[in-house]
Amino acid sequence: MHCVATGGALHRLDETQPSIDTVNELIQGIPDALSFEDEDGLLPIQSAVWEKDAVKYIPILAKVGIKHEVGGRGMRGGLLVPDPTDTDAKSPLQCLAVACEGWYDEDPIPYDTARLEVMKEVRKENMLLKEDIKDHHLLIWSSFSSSKMRWEYLAEWDRS
Repeated sequence: MHCVATGGALHRLDETQPSIDTVNELIQGIPDALSFEDEDGLLPIQSAVWEKDAVKYIPILAKVGIKHEVGGRGMRGGLLVPDPTDTDAKSPLQCLAVACEGWYDEDPIPYDTARLEVMKEVRKENMLLKEDIKDHHLLIWSSFSSSKMRWEYLAEWDRS
């Protein structure tokens, strides 16, 4: 019962906007909620990556998710789990790089900046690795004008 309620709440982070500390407390207390799938079969980390106001929760969802093998062993807490609703089956890691057309009216910079900050944080926690750039085609996914800062960050890191 608690897992379902908490899991549902994790799928609505964009609406509720709790503090990072509150989310951390929730998932520390009921870690199974990180594996709660919504009606589309998405994990909370997959729901968060598509919502502009929930992207900031990705690092804590992944960090705790690693401890509980969300998505399976080696899936980095769900960061590498393919989206079952996406025709390209992009993982949350790839979605962080993707330009999210339609999320902004005229200025993509706030969204590019927010996603870049998440990428930097997951890199700092060793959840984004240099080989991911090639293995998961992150430069290709970020090769749009609306994801310019992310592309530059990844290109600078992987100069090969």
